[in-house]
Amino acid sequence: MNHIFVINVQDVQRISLERIGRELTLDEIEEIKKGVEFGLELSWEEVIATSIDEIVDKT
Repeated sequence: MNHIFVINVQDVQRISLERIGRELTLDEIEEIKKGVEFGLELSWEEVIATSIDEIVDKT
């Protein structure tokens, strides 16, 4: 297993079609990428730690 979580361009375009009725341009996708990276940079370790804690609590 190489990845735990992946967001691909198709995922982003599907959400864009649902929310705004059109696909995003390459420039807009780049902006989305920056925003996602920034958001995950701040919280991904906490999400993993919480998930581990939940697993331990189940045992």
